[in-house]
Amino acid sequence: MLRSSLATSLSTAAVPLISLSPLIAQEEHDQSHDHEGHEPPEVVAYPLADWLEMHFDDAQQATEHMKTVKGMGCEVEQIQHAGHIDIVYRCAAWKEKKVATHKLADQWLGWMKASGFDTLHAHVSETFQHGNETIRLQLMDWKTAHRTGPDVQTAKEFATSLLDVGCSVKSHAHDDHADVSDRCPVWATIHVEDHAAAEQWPGWLKSQGFETKHTHSGRQAFRAAL
Repeated sequence: MLRSSLATSLSTAAVPLISLSPLIAQEEHDQSHDHEGHEPPEVVAYPLADWLEMHFDDAQQATEHMKTVKGMGCEVEQIQHAGHIDIVYRCAAWKEKKVATHKLADQWLGWMKASGFDTLHAHVSETFQHGNETIRLQLMDWKTAHRTGPDVQTAKEFATSLLDVGCSVKSHAHDDHADVSDRCPVWATIHVEDHAAAEQWPGWLKSQGFETKHTHSGRQAFRAAL
């Protein structure tokens, strides 16, 4: 039983106010239609590192919640006691969910946050969606760059560059310096025009703490960027 092995840091949460039923119905509708020629799907990433226990008085809500988090790849158990139902779950590793529209992505983000998940929903800039060379990048944990003096003036440009390649970014300027924090815990993919650009980007990304992989045009396998 999961219950007997839960960490002492088990947390509890109230039932989310957002119903999943409209989201699931919309997804089923989208999946039943041909989306050829449409925009690429939106991706929502999520983990839940620590066990979370959620209480339900309604059996149908509990079943829906358990089915959903199980479908998201979580470890989950249902426990009945004292006249209510507990759903206990966690998702130790980052996982991804693809949805058809930005509106659906926002709705799933709201539900996931209310259900205790950390979330990431980033977009690669149009500038990096086309090109013959492919670079993948990942930065698991938040990394903060402290900008002082003349570098304060370039903090916004630095943050924009990170956003453009699909990172989650937080910026905070105060007094005579600025902090820019970023992370990209799931692999993001960017495309650049030629080999020269593809050789420059991994170097810059690695200097910022990223792991990178580079695909040459005409080759199928990824290799670690030098």
